[in-house]
Amino acid sequence: MEPKGLLNRLLECAFMFLLSIVLIRAGINILIEIWPVLLIIAVILLAVIIGWRIWKFIRSGMGKW
Repeated sequence: MEPKGLLNRLLECAFMFLLSIVLIRAGINILIEIWPVLLIIAVILLAVIIGWRIWKFIRSGMGKW
């Protein structure tokens, strides 16, 4: 095996940098498209968890409301 030349290493680095930029931009675009759905799911889960904790507190006999 012969060592890689400087130009070859530079081109490989530039290609990897370009590929990472493209993948990061694609990921950000996907997140921008689906963030309202994720927000709705998070709010529903939060409401369920809070409701469950309140129900457990009332049913345990400690919460005399």
